[in-house]
Amino acid sequence: MQASEWSKQGPRGTLPIIDAVNREMKSGNVQANEYIDPTTGFPPLLTTVSGTYQYDLPDNCRQLESVFFKGRMSFRERYGNTSFRGVSYIEVPVTARRRTNSSNATVTFADDPGDTSSKYYTKYWIEPTSITSLNVQHDIEPAYELLLIDGCVSRIQYLQYGEIAPWLQWIERMRIEYWGDMNHNPSNQSSITASRPC
Repeated sequence: MQASEWSKQGPRGTLPIIDAVNREMKSGNVQANEYIDPTTGFPPLLTTVSGTYQYDLPDNCRQLESVFFKGRMSFRERYGNTSFRGVSYIEVPVTARRRTNSSNATVTFADDPGDTSSKYYTKYWIEPTSITSLNVQHDIEPAYELLLIDGCVSRIQYLQYGEIAPWLQWIERMRIEYWGDMNHNPSNQSSITASRPC
C-alpha cells in the first residue's frame, strides 16, 4: 500500500527490495547467525588433507568467524585461545575470504593442517536466503516482521525519492533492536544462589 507505484517483481519490483532488506538484517555477525550442526551441537568439522592449505567452506557459510580445536597446553603458547560454551579451545591462525556471488567462502591455514576429519571446528555466520521468487520465505522471525516492512518502505523512499535519511535511521534502529536481540543468547544453565540470613 505504501509503494503503490511498485510491482511485485521486475526492475521496479518489491521482491529485490525484500531481498536486500532481509540480507541487511541477516548480515550481522551475531550469535543467532552462527551455524551450529544440529546433530552435534557444535560448529561443523572440516576435513583436511596434508599439504593442502586452502579449503572451500559450505554453501551456507557467509563468513568464517574462527577455526579451533581441543589441544594441549603447548599449543596455547603458539596459537591463540578462544572459548565455545565456556570451554577453552585453541584458535588456529587462518586467512578467511568471504562468500561472493560466484564462489564459496574459503579458509587458508598458515600451517599444514595435516590429515584429519575430526579436529578442526569451523565457526561461521550463515549466508542469508536469497529472495528470488514470491515462493521464497524471508529469514526474519515473526516478532520482527514489522521491522522488515519498515526497512522495505524506507529503502523504497531512498530509491524513489532520494531520501536517504529514513533508510540510515532504519539501519541504526535495526542494529540496536534486531542485532541486539539476536546477540542475546543466555545460557540454559540455572544458577542457584543459597539464601543468606539477614
